[in-house]
Amino acid sequence: MLRDAGFDVEIKRNFDVYDENKIAKLIGDADAVIVGSDKVGQVVFDNCPNLKVVSKQGVGLNNVDLELAKERGIKVTNTPGANRESTAEMAWLLLMAANRNLYHEAHELKAKNGDYGATAIQSDLFGKTIGIIGFGAIGRTIARIAMGFNMKVIAYDPFLKLGAAKSGDYDANIVSLDEVLTKSDFITLHSPATKDNHHMINADAIKKMKDGVIIVNAARGELIDEDALFAALKSGKVKAAGLDVFEGEPPVGNKLLTLDNVIGTPHVGGQSVESSKNLGLHAAQNVIDNLK
Repeated sequence: MLRDAGFDVEIKRNFDVYDENKIAKLIGDADAVIVGSDKVGQVVFDNCPNLKVVSKQGVGLNNVDLELAKERGIKVTNTPGANRESTAEMAWLLLMAANRNLYHEAHELKAKNGDYGATAIQSDLFGKTIGIIGFGAIGRTIARIAMGFNMKVIAYDPFLKLGAAKSGDYDANIVSLDEVLTKSDFITLHSPATKDNHHMINADAIKKMKDGVIIVNAARGELIDEDALFAALKSGKVKAAGLDVFEGEPPVGNKLLTLDNVIGTPHVGGQSVESSKNLGLHAAQNVIDNLK
């Protein structure tokens, strides 16, 4: 697509998304760069004088210094909706696995060479209430999936009016954040990370939740106060958590990963064969639209 549009294209692989010096060297004198989670900030902007467009494959832009990009006149784009299905599927997988204590049960069965029986009976999803925080493309896809389990869907989104939100795929109710926190059996996060919602799931928020709630985060780790979540998981206030993202990534030494009632994955929710193609096409089109 880019070559057809007249661009010279260099494909470079980066396996250290946090090393901005390396990233700057890879970008070099390019006019545009397509990135994933690669850090793009002052080091890149200072050392890549021709850079005019940073095209992000994905929605969250917390790896890009947006204020400095604006100051330097560099356009930053993203690809909302391109990986909605894969991210929603991962979030749902984490929700079901956390609910049924899948990681622990599978581990014990293997560790004991099959001589193991479940020690607790788990609950169904059917008829329960799911609270979705962030009702954009991924949040709405979660709502669609939840309808297949006959779940009651409520959602909070600061950009949407309170009231019914219906389509051919789902029947949801937009409510206040407090209502999501107090009424949900399952809470799943699908918001970008901003200054306003940093640690929105904290000790005070968790106190408002039902005992035994299950929390899923396939959005951004910064949305959750991990110390508060750890304490709630230890006490049983939160029954389990399914986490594809963490406040510090990679989550080396993260104490949440020491808990049997946490199932974690290494920020792979948006990665699938299909979503990779969609992300690439959208990101490439963003480059074309902003340089042609």
